[in-house]
Amino acid sequence: MTRDQLASLRMVTSGGTPLAPDLIRAVYERLKIPVRQAFGLTESTAASHMQVPSARSISWGPPYPQVETKFVDEEGELYLRGLIIFRGYHNNVEATAGSITRDGWFKTGDIGSQDEEGNLFITYRLKDLIKFKDFQIPPTKLESVLHGYPLFHDVAVIGLAVQKIASEVLVAFVVLEETSKPTEQVAKERVVYASGKLAPHKKLRGRIIPIGEVPKGASGKILKRVLRIGAKGVDRGKAIGAALVLPSCDVYKRRKN
Repeated sequence: MTRDQLASLRMVTSGGTPLAPDLIRAVYERLKIPVRQAFGLTESTAASHMQVPSARSISWGPPYPQVETKFVDEEGELYLRGLIIFRGYHNNVEATAGSITRDGWFKTGDIGSQDEEGNLFITYRLKDLIKFKDFQIPPTKLESVLHGYPLFHDVAVIGLAVQKIASEVLVAFVVLEETSKPTEQVAKERVVYASGKLAPHKKLRGRIIPIGEVPKGASGKILKRVLRIGAKGVDRGKAIGAALVLPSCDVYKRRKN
């Protein structure tokens, strides 16, 4: 689309998955329209944070005036409180008690920090952590490394339980870039090389699986539960050497409909 076709558009707001700074710059350079990122959850009714013009492009921006924020524990889990935060889960007292503190703070499950201007930075989600032996590894670490290579159009990393080592291993699903048309072997070698640049416990020890498309929801978040379905039929004791079959996107769409 050209700028003339979007003449009435003044701003683009994005939520769900963080946008790469290069993409934000590309949109602005082509359309001269600012892209602002917003952070929120179902439990916060709408967005709790949104970028302002002065915010750094890799942040989610500062909180809205009616939202209080704090970061708890050494990891830095984000807690929210305010008028827009929900009061609890319908007919689920246990889930509500586990998510909201007695003084009204909602535990988001997101780990992050904020700068001196209040701009929010999210590192990973607690529930996405991959447990390898005594370590807890955010899959975004390896995903961000792999996204830096033009060989891969898209990447998703999950944890797969392996009984033999009583732990999880990192498994990478990669969408190969059509223009470069690399072989599967070249792709695997690149993933192994990239993971070798990380700390030993963050290295890829599971499979590298080329797929046609990374399944994502309407908000752009990776549907890792769909990726895990592809691993269900694998003998957990032989997971490192076994082939994984990912349900096609058509199968997922039929289930969703």
